[in-house]
Amino acid sequence: MLRSAPAQLQPGLDMNLMNVWLEVAGREDNFWNKLDSKMMVLGMCNLLSLEGVRSNDQTFAGVVFCILKIVVDMEGGGGGGDNDEGGEVEFEDISFDSAFSKLSFAHKPTMDKFAEVADCRAVFCSVLDGAMKSAPGRYSGAIGQLIGIKNDASVNGGVLQTLLGGYNVQIV
Repeated sequence: MLRSAPAQLQPGLDMNLMNVWLEVAGREDNFWNKLDSKMMVLGMCNLLSLEGVRSNDQTFAGVVFCILKIVVDMEGGGGGGDNDEGGEVEFEDISFDSAFSKLSFAHKPTMDKFAEVADCRAVFCSVLDGAMKSAPGRYSGAIGQLIGIKNDASVNGGVLQTLLGGYNVQIV
């Protein structure tokens, strides 16, 4: 069931979406692992489908910018703060008791809850393409303006065009 407003997903989400949630998710000091990034992109793509988000150009552009920031971090070596495969952790001059030693490697393997989605960037491009075609000319200005305001070196209009061009999507 597709909900029409962010507040129906979570009370207060519509008020906090731009000022809190997207600001935190799009910050440069976040180090998401690849699975966290994938889940956030897919969740935000779901937000782009909500009428309450589509009706507000600034919120729509904010969600697009945040997704783009996460996707760029995934591709550019960022978004990999944790090794998804659970690689070795190095410790220097730290002593552990026997209980810790027995449990230190007792962890679950990483599970991808969205294994059927091979490429979250393709999902993002598809959702953005659908939104752009449903309202031609409506969102392109707001997205371009927000990218200019944020003045983020890693996210610019060329990055968005390159990403969308790889999936044959154009901003209209």
